[in-house]
Amino acid sequence: MEKLSKRKRNEPGSRIDPAWQYAFDVNADAKSSKCKFCSKLLSGGAFRLKHHLAGTKQNAVACPSVPDDVKRQMLELLDFNLEAKEVRKNLIRPGLGVNSSEAAVPVESVQSSMLPKPNRDRRQSTMSQLLKKDLRQDACRGIARWFYNNALSFNASRDDLFAEMFELVARHGPGFKPPSYHELRETLLKEELKEVEGKLVVFKEEWKSVGCTIMSDGWTDRKRRSICNFLVNCPRGTSFVKSIDTSGVIKNTEKVFQMLDNIVEKVGEEHVVQVVTDNASAYKAAGERLMAKRKHLFWTPCAAHCLDLVLEDFEEHLPVTRQPFRRERRLRISSMQELI
Repeated sequence: MEKLSKRKRNEPGSRIDPAWQYAFDVNADAKSSKCKFCSKLLSGGAFRLKHHLAGTKQNAVACPSVPDDVKRQMLELLDFNLEAKEVRKNLIRPGLGVNSSEAAVPVESVQSSMLPKPNRDRRQSTMSQLLKKDLRQDACRGIARWFYNNALSFNASRDDLFAEMFELVARHGPGFKPPSYHELRETLLKEELKEVEGKLVVFKEEWKSVGCTIMSDGWTDRKRRSICNFLVNCPRGTSFVKSIDTSGVIKNTEKVFQMLDNIVEKVGEEHVVQVVTDNASAYKAAGERLMAKRKHLFWTPCAAHCLDLVLEDFEEHLPVTRQPFRRERRLRISSMQELI
């Protein structure tokens, strides 16, 4: 019994710390051990081994192969030891004499009642922060890799729905399975379409009560494809109606008139107050034909397009404004390319 009492705490056979079950003894004096998961040689006691398994990167290199449950267990043990250390520091304060009533209280009796339990509901922020830090880093790398692999625009991360998506995934918790190709293409798309159509009912009621404006917006993408979008505006807001690929279409008066007339028919002639388009000659002639056919609406040239034409005239006829306008155009084009 005397020999047993003199045995060191870290010697084989006398190790009671739970962390030692995840390490092998390397030499007889037990001053070094080897991790069972990554075979890393560690010198020192259980404290360093816990930091190695917990992945805190303090006092030891983080184990790359430790299971999540073992990592969580080691973080709880470190958290428990940290709180116990704080309690002892508060109990044994400097300035208390031997005869003091506070010093006479046995530390062991206070520890049994005041020390926090590792399995309680409340966790100190240290443990959760250390665990979530590594988990968030792995998750962020996976999200970034998905962006890079699919050549997605970084501006997509600025969308409010981007953050909302991950908030909903976090509410689900572990084991979440992402939607399949079929669900994205069929099931979920149809559900989203129904929801959007339900929201448009409120807009359509507004069209009936106060009328609306049809707006035509033509633009060319980076692949030189010409697209014409049609939107409907009312006091409640603007809603998208239709998009037409006009890359292989000659935009003469007849073709533009047909597109505008079809959109008016789709929205409802009785609801349309005016139609706003570019100020190009074909759109102007098509607008006049549309007013001749639809007696209760007006064609209006786009004010923004008119200002754009005025600025182009300034650039062409006033040399002093040529350089600033070209610089501003380059900046605007570069910003639009980033958004695309």
